[in-house]
Amino acid sequence: MNILNGNSVKERPLTGARCQCAVCGKRFNSVSAFDRHRYGDYGNAGRNRRCRTWQELRARGFVVNGDGFWIERPRLDSAARSDDQVKDAVGGRLA
Repeated sequence: MNILNGNSVKERPLTGARCQCAVCGKRFNSVSAFDRHRYGDYGNAGRNRRCRTWQELRARGFVVNGDGFWIERPRLDSAARSDDQVKDAVGGRLA
């Protein structure tokens, strides 16, 4: 179960470099993808930072892989998911 949004989507465990944002709940396949989803400067004790929306991530070339994790670019041997497939993979929560 996705504890952050209450959906009963079966999720892959967070192993290796995979991580989940404690603010927005998005799951990332790498630390670098996670770091790039945060935006803003560190002034004012980091309160100027925010998470990018799924639309902003898509505009930057991010896609959701087959396991439901955001990645910075699709692998050549796998198809990128459509926006509807992304919504399904993340339990309908794309904010």
